[in-house]
Amino acid sequence: MTDPEKRMKQHYDAKALPEDRVQAILAAGRAAAVGRRQGAGGHRWLAWGWGMAGVAGLAVAGLFFMAARPDGVLPSPRQGQAEPAVVASAALEDVRRSVRQFFATPGYELDRVAADPGELVATLAAAGGPAVFPRVEAVAGLESFGCEVLTVSQAEAYLICFWVPGEAGGPEATPAGVAGDMPMDPMKKKMMMASGRQLLHLTVIRREDLRDAPAEDGGRTWRTEDGWAFASWTEGGMVVTASMQADEARLRGLLDG
Repeated sequence: MTDPEKRMKQHYDAKALPEDRVQAILAAGRAAAVGRRQGAGGHRWLAWGWGMAGVAGLAVAGLFFMAARPDGVLPSPRQGQAEPAVVASAALEDVRRSVRQFFATPGYELDRVAADPGELVATLAAAGGPAVFPRVEAVAGLESFGCEVLTVSQAEAYLICFWVPGEAGGPEATPAGVAGDMPMDPMKKKMMMASGRQLLHLTVIRREDLRDAPAEDGGRTWRTEDGWAFASWTEGGMVVTASMQADEARLRGLLDG
């Protein structure tokens, strides 16, 4: 008999309980002690584990119901958040540089060559350009030469070239008398260099693609760079840039009539 049992027996003997009653109380105490020791090694941890799992489950369920909409549908990760602002990556100087660099490339080739401007507009529209080009009186009576899609700082710009009759030209000069579609073969390129005719280019880009687009009613902005003259303005949600290898006075004379 252990010391605690001795003390317990002495306690109940002092109360004059029957011997069988005292032995029953001691037996119950021993059984309870054995149960506590076993529980400490297994059942107590099992109960703790289930308790923590229950708490975690309730926490997850709480987050689920807090995130769900009233109709029970979980929102998408970006739902309810403001869309990030789209920042235009291009500037007018990028448009001017792209035009200069394209025509400075030896043996450049346009996407299409055609005398009918309508064909060129349709070609550019199929490539994502505007279905209708802004009307520019200066080119209304001119024959078109060709078109090109330029990549301008991750945006696209759409260019159409027109003949400038009777003008001496630079490297982008083209031969007289071209009509209809014409392949850009090596002989054609040599003719272009020798003909002495000049081109007037119209380039359009969506206004939202430019971070420094001119105001809708702001008139034209003028620049001269590396022997080129440029005039830019906004019209119908598009920014138009007219350019040619000439001085500003010559380009002004064509645009202003």
